[in-house]
Formats: sequence, structure tokens, C-alpha cells
Amino acid sequence: MFVSKKAQETSIQKEVRGPVEVEKIFDKYIRMTSEKVAKSLSDAKGRYEQGHAYKDPKPSQNWKVVKQADSVSEEIVEMWMKIGIKKVAITEDGQTEDRQPATAVVGILQDWLDMLEGMKADPQSEAAQEFHRIAIEQAKPKTLPKAEDKTGWKYDSKSDSYIAI
Repeated sequence: MFVSKKAQETSIQKEVRGPVEVEKIFDKYIRMTSEKVAKSLSDAKGRYEQGHAYKDPKPSQNWKVVKQADSVSEEIVEMWMKIGIKKVAITEDGQTEDRQPATAVVGILQDWLDMLEGMKADPQSEAAQEFHRIAIEQAKPKTLPKAEDKTGWKYDSKSDSYIAI
């Protein structure tokens, strides 16, 4: 009754999808961690290099201001690194948080981003292997599988993912 030629021409059709490829744990966690560090780097550059500082500083993904000063360059910043939701060591003595002068934040975040790129480029390196170990731990699903006959999860190193068992 109300069939419109215009509507038929402009109608949006559902996209037919092929099989979904599951992203490997290592690749996924390198990507997610890199995105967080890149966002933190952008926030730090905005605050400390481009002068876009809020009066009341908001925490970023990997740092927050813990001591404000008259000049933002004199602030003290607490930094941390997370793989998933787990904070990991960022100091020689294994501390998961470290206080730094604001002038060092951009450089440290850039170093972290470079380290993540290095791990991605050389997944067999010692640092990449440790990152992967933590990522596997963090990636384990918290809920039970939905399949009726499955009661848990097992890590499969061939696919670098968890499979229902």
C-alpha cells in the first residue's frame, strides 16, 4: 500500500558476515594497553605541553596529579601501568605505582608506548613473554561458558585464546 520507490532504492540492507575471527590474547592486550597509554600520553601532552590544564585535574588512564602546584610543570604525578585490570611493576624494586615530576610524564609514557611496540614486534622477547603471561591470566573469562555441557575454561596455546571445557 505504501511502497515507495525512493525507500526501496535507499533501504539499508543487513550486512552478511563471514566467520568471526577471535583476536589472539597477546594481540588484544597489546592493542588495549597501547590504546590506554596513547590516551594517557595525549592527556599529558595536553596538560603539560599544550597548556590545556583543568583547574581540578582529572585522572588519566595511567597517571594522576597527586600534588598540585602554582605551575603545572611543578606538579607531582603518580603513574601506573595496567595489563587488563592488573597493575604491573614499573620500578626496579617492583613497585606498581611511582611518583614523578610532571616534566617527566610525557617521556615516560612515550617510553612505555615504545616498549609495547617493541613487544609487538618481537613477541619472543623476555618482556613480551612476561606481558603475555599476565595477559593470559587477565583474559580468563569470569563467567561460566554458555554451552550446556561446558563447565569451565582452558587456555589453548595454539589459538592463544580460552576454550570452553
